[in-house]
Amino acid sequence: MKLSDLRIAGQRLIVDGVDLEVLPGETVGLVGESGSGKSLTARAMSGLLPRGLRATGSITLDGRELIGARERVWRTVRGRRLALLMQDPFAMLNPLLTAGAHIAESMRSAGSVAERLAEVGIDDPSVARRYPFQLSGGMRQRVALAAALAGDPELLIADEPTTALDATTQHEILQLVRRIQRARGMGVLLITHDLRVAFELCDRVAVMYAGRIVEQGPAAELGKAPAHPYTLRLLAAVPTVERRLDRLAGIPGSVPSAEEVRETCAFAARCEQATPECTHERPQLREFLPDRLTACLHPVRSRVSVSLTAAPRPAAGPHVLRVTDLRKRYGHHVALGGVSLEVGSGETVGVVGGSGSGKTTLARCILGLATPDSGSVELAGDGPRHRLVQCVFQDPSTSLNPAMTVGSTLAEAAAQGAPGDRPTVAELLDQVGLPAAYASRRPAALSGGERQRVAIARALAVRPSLLICDEPVASLDVSVQAHVLELLRQVGTAMLFITHDLAVVRQMADRLVVLSRGEVVEAGDATHVLDAPAHDYTRRLLASVPASP
Repeated sequence: MKLSDLRIAGQRLIVDGVDLEVLPGETVGLVGESGSGKSLTARAMSGLLPRGLRATGSITLDGRELIGARERVWRTVRGRRLALLMQDPFAMLNPLLTAGAHIAESMRSAGSVAERLAEVGIDDPSVARRYPFQLSGGMRQRVALAAALAGDPELLIADEPTTALDATTQHEILQLVRRIQRARGMGVLLITHDLRVAFELCDRVAVMYAGRIVEQGPAAELGKAPAHPYTLRLLAAVPTVERRLDRLAGIPGSVPSAEEVRETCAFAARCEQATPECTHERPQLREFLPDRLTACLHPVRSRVSVSLTAAPRPAAGPHVLRVTDLRKRYGHHVALGGVSLEVGSGETVGVVGGSGSGKTTLARCILGLATPDSGSVELAGDGPRHRLVQCVFQDPSTSLNPAMTVGSTLAEAAAQGAPGDRPTVAELLDQVGLPAAYASRRPAALSGGERQRVAIARALAVRPSLLICDEPVASLDVSVQAHVLELLRQVGTAMLFITHDLAVVRQMADRLVVLSRGEVVEAGDATHVLDAPAHDYTRRLLASVPASP
């Protein structure tokens, strides 16, 4: 499939002149921050733009023009010539149909449902008779992949297919896509905000910003020597599992709309290397080396240097949390099988493990949202539990009322704190690095990173002695993730940091607890556990982490 000068617009311009091609047997990565236009580009490629948006330019498949094609034409393309694999398999799977029914209705060649399931690594034939809600997250994504591939497409568009999965499941799904692609000679467009995934899996990578491609080239070359300042800053923001960085360097500011930067360099306002020339004309995407394209007027300076942590971390203070032999069952399923851990004042303890390992059940028991069958949870301090422990969730919308302004939300939360020690809204916003003027805004007017900052401010409003962070950056792009992690580092409150991303936990945790099937299989100093894991499960988790570009 080939895109030429693709533009997408509604009331304003959103995607502005994208040129991109995916060849048979090739994997192309499309990366960039949220709001860059990646997903809308994918929707245009599949004829699924939302109402009110219109695509112009050219989209061709084997020379056949698809821009302006009727829906009956797209129906002959979708599922047969190209297929979509989305981030949330529930968005693709009908809850009233079994896994086998999903695959059977998409098949157009000889073969059985069992063979299609086996192709995606599911050898249990009973899976075909199960409904989506009866499957684990990784299993649902495998079934969604099998259904997408059942029509034998020539191109697979995978839009954030592994964002919500743990490291081992993510690794398995990505290797599965790679194996099937090579066996079939299928083209793959991988849309992701995880640069580690893109550079590990893709042959070529295109970097998108403010509705346009700003750099493109072979993955290995682009990762080693980026030719656009935006790519350079994205790479500098990627966390690494190999070492703890002294500073997590996100990109200041946010992505502008394509409409705002039609006539200038889109990145100029956030670029440390910008000159007056950058705001006077729009740089065209040009070839400066064979197969290397950039939309920068100047040579890019060397990669941002981030020093390693040299100073020892301060010793933890008195315990603010002590969990002893915590057990919890749901029917026959053992969620927690005798978990014990402690968190000291000013200390961050990471909890890692795959899906179903018991991480979230542990957090719910500590928060008082679930009652353990046995064991104990002791929180230091007096007063009600909500003043002692608060939580930051993966999705800030779970803790922010869309009808309330930021100021009202924070004032309501602060009122739950101890009398005489209640911060003002301005103080809370300042603590999380947001202007006081944001108090009058509603969540819908904020970016994803800004909403998460407000959620953190809300959690801090009662001045808790312990903050539980449950996958707080899993859905954020790499630059916003760096900003939020650096903010959490500076808060100073003791934290229980739950994540499936070992590179993130390396940057945050002083000590580490590894959970598997509800049991602690390894615990200790985070550096020691990650550098010299003693348990085979920890070693498998580490082996599944994509290498940093």
